[in-house]
Amino acid sequence: MLDTLTPREIQARIRTGATPQELADESGMPLPAVERYAGPPLAERAWTVERAQEAVIRPGERSLSAVMGAEATARGAGPDDIAWDAWRRPDGRWAVVATFDADGSSRRATWIFDPRSKAVVADDAEASRLATEDVVIPMRSSRRHHTEIIPTTSTSRAQEVDVEVVAAKTAADNGEAVAEVIEISDAGSDDEAADHIQQALDVPAESTRKSKRGRRASVPSWDEILFGSQSED
Repeated sequence: MLDTLTPREIQARIRTGATPQELADESGMPLPAVERYAGPPLAERAWTVERAQEAVIRPGERSLSAVMGAEATARGAGPDDIAWDAWRRPDGRWAVVATFDADGSSRRATWIFDPRSKAVVADDAEASRLATEDVVIPMRSSRRHHTEIIPTTSTSRAQEVDVEVVAAKTAADNGEAVAEVIEISDAGSDDEAADHIQQALDVPAESTRKSKRGRRASVPSWDEILFGSQSED
C-alpha cells in the first residue's frame, strides 16, 4: 500500500536519522521521489558532524575529532577510517556517532552535541571511557593563603610622616610567596587610610576600619607590672 509522505514529513524524518531508502521502503514511494526533498536535511546532518568534530569534549579540553582519531590510530586504524553520522534528537540536541573497524570488530561511540554550548558529552559506555581517560583530576593543595597587615613608620627630613605598609602575602602555586605592598603617605584621616588598605586586600572597608581602630593595645603601668593588675572598685 502506497503511503505518500509530504515534503515536510520526508525532511523531518531524515533530520531525525532516517535514510531516503528507509522512507522509500516504508512508504512505497519511488526512491527518486524521496531523494528530491532529502538534500537539505542530509546537508544539515553533515554540517552538524563537522561542527561536533571541532567541539570540546566535557569534561576535558580535547576536541571530538582528536579523541576519536587517537583512538582509531591506537587500534591500528586511522582518522580517515572513521565513519561519522548525526541526527537531531527530540530535545533539540544532536546525536553524533563515530564508527570504525579495528581488531576484527566494529568500534562505535555515541556522543551528544549541543550547538548552543558548542560542547560534546558522552552518550554510551565507549564514549564515556574515551571522555574520561585523559582527564586529570588535580589534588587539593595543602597550601593555605595567608594575608598579613604590617604597620610601620618612617620619618622624612622635612617632616614626620606616618607611612603604613600593607603586605598581602599569598602562597602561589609554585610555592613562592607573592607580596603586594602599598605605601600610604600623608593620609588625611584614618578612614582614607582604611580605604587604601581595603583596596589592597580586597576586603570590606567596614571590617578594615574596625580592625584598624582596634589594633592598638593599652600599655600596662609599672605598678601593674610589679604588683599585678587591680580591678577597679
